[in-house]
Amino acid sequence: MAGLFDDLPDDKNRFPVGNLFADLSTVRPQANPTSNLFADLSTVRPQADPTSNLAAGVLSRILGLIGDFVEGTARIGEQGGDWLESRVPLSGLTPEQLQQRQLEPLFKAAEWLQRQQQNINYRPTVDWDQVKDSPLNLPQTGTFILEQGVTSLPDMAASVINLPGYVLARTNDIAGERATNEGRTDAVTLGDMAKAAPGAVVEATLERLATRALPPGVVKGASALARIAKQIGLQTGTEAIEETAAYAGESVGTRAGFQGAEALDRAAAGGLVGGAIGGVTQG
Repeated sequence: MAGLFDDLPDDKNRFPVGNLFADLSTVRPQANPTSNLFADLSTVRPQADPTSNLAAGVLSRILGLIGDFVEGTARIGEQGGDWLESRVPLSGLTPEQLQQRQLEPLFKAAEWLQRQQQNINYRPTVDWDQVKDSPLNLPQTGTFILEQGVTSLPDMAASVINLPGYVLARTNDIAGERATNEGRTDAVTLGDMAKAAPGAVVEATLERLATRALPPGVVKGASALARIAKQIGLQTGTEAIEETAAYAGESVGTRAGFQGAEALDRAAAGGLVGGAIGGVTQG
C-alpha cells in the first residue's frame, strides 16, 4: 500500500483543486436571470399595437361591458356581504377573514376580461377633438360618426336584451371614474356605486328607448322628411342627455366637480353621433 499513490503527480499546478477556493472577492456575480421580471412596468411595451379595426372595437366594447358587469357584481356582493356579516354574523367568519375577498374568482374573472380588452388595444382613427378642430372636414367627421356608431352597438344591444345587467355594468364603470375624480386610488366603494347608479339608470333607460325607436316605421311622420326630422331630434336629444347623465354620475359631489363645459362637450359629441345614426336609419 505504501506505493499506491507514488505515481500521482506532485505538481500542484497540474491538480487545480485549490482554485476552487479562490478569493471569492475576485469572482464577479452572475446576473440574476429573474431580475428583469420586476423591471419598471412603464418601460414594457403593450402586447399589441393599437388597432382601428371596427370588429376589434366591437369586441373590445363587449369585453368591457362583460368585465364591468362581473366586477360590479363582485363589488356589490363582496362589500354588501361584509357589511351585512359585520352586523348580523351568520357565516362564522372572523374579522380577519372578512378582510379577505370571498368572491376572489369573480374579481379574477373581471381582471382577465379587462386584460383581454387592453390587449386588443382598440383606438379609433378619429377622435372628438379632431372633429372640433376641423368641423368642415366632412370625411373625417363621417369617419368619427361611423366608428362611434359601430362600436356602440354592444351598448345598444345590451340595453334592449338585459337592461338591469347593462345598468349594473354602467354603474360599475361610472363608479370607477367617480373614485378617480375623488382622487382615490383604492377600491371602489358601495358609496361610489350608489352615487353612480342614478346616472347609469338614466343613461341605460334612454339608450333602450332610443334603440327601440331606430327601426324604420317606429317613429311616425306626415312625410318622409317629417319622420327623419323626428328621428334625428329623438336620437340627438337622448344621446346628449345620456352623456350628461353619465358625466354627472362621475363628477357631481367629487373633488373634480361637475364642469358645465365638459358636460356640453360630451353632449355635443353624443348628439352628433346619435342624430346622424337616426337620420341614416330613416333615410
